[in-house]
Parts: sequence; C-alpha cells; structure tokens
Amino acid sequence: MLFIDNNGNYPRYLGDLREAHPSWTFKNAIPAGWIVVRETTAPEVSGLEMLVELYPEEINGVFTQKWTVELMPQEVTETEVPQTVMQRFGNDPKLPV
Repeated sequence: MLFIDNNGNYPRYLGDLREAHPSWTFKNAIPAGWIVVRETTAPEVSGLEMLVELYPEEINGVFTQKWTVELMPQEVTETEVPQTVMQRFGNDPKLPV
C-alpha cells in the first residue's frame, strides 16, 4: 500500500504509517491526514528511457499513482572515466564503462 502522510510526504508505506502510529492495525481507519494512493501499472520503457514516479494526482476523489517516462542522462563514456580508474582496471571488457 502507498500513502501520502499528514505532512504531504510521498511515497509512504505501511512501515511509515506504523512508525507514526504504532497502535494502528488494519482493523482501524487510516489515521487522520493520511491518504491511501491507488497504485497503477508503470509504463514500459526502452533502453534509453527511465521511469520517474510523480506526486499522485487526485482523479475523481481518488489519489492515483502517476508516472512519466524521461530520456536517460547521457552515459559516461570511456574518455570521461577518471584516469585512476583506467590505470587500476585497464580496458577490461567486463567492466561497465
């Protein structure tokens, strides 16, 4: 389960709720100020994209998990690797460079 806490912090999880309200159980109502967020399926991404979770959006009175897909930051190339790393590891093809 996902939540927004009474201070607007997101994401919050069951452990966060129980830490803030140790006596809370599933039999109780969600504590005042806490909001349950409806989880959604994340969109698929390609190799050059990354998934970013946004702050939930209220849709018809239900706070709903929201996603966006962004381009990955430019990868670090071999020429940008610090010389000390190259001296230590060389051009080992198994190393992600």
